[in-house]
Amino acid sequence: GHFLVGYCLGVPIAEYKADDAILNACQFFEDSFDTGPARRLSHDQVDTLCAVSMAGVVAESITYEKGLGGYADLSQLQGFLSRATPILNDKEQQERV
Repeated sequence: GHFLVGYCLGVPIAEYKADDAILNACQFFEDSFDTGPARRLSHDQVDTLCAVSMAGVVAESITYEKGLGGYADLSQLQGFLSRATPILNDKEQQERV
């Protein structure tokens, strides 16, 4: 899910590992968004990162009938939402999920 949506949205993919059906990992080039913990993100960046994060949960739900890695994806998503500039109110955050 992450790979496909990230690619379609133009986020450069650095690496993809498919060693385990549950623990697949897609890494994006960090400089494409500079997603370090202190970095503020524009609303456009947040929208893209939300789509990529949610794609993992959705793909797992479709494939395995449950989002096995969903906790990590949703935790990452919350981090992105909290770093939006200007700050997103609760309604705006919900609209992005």
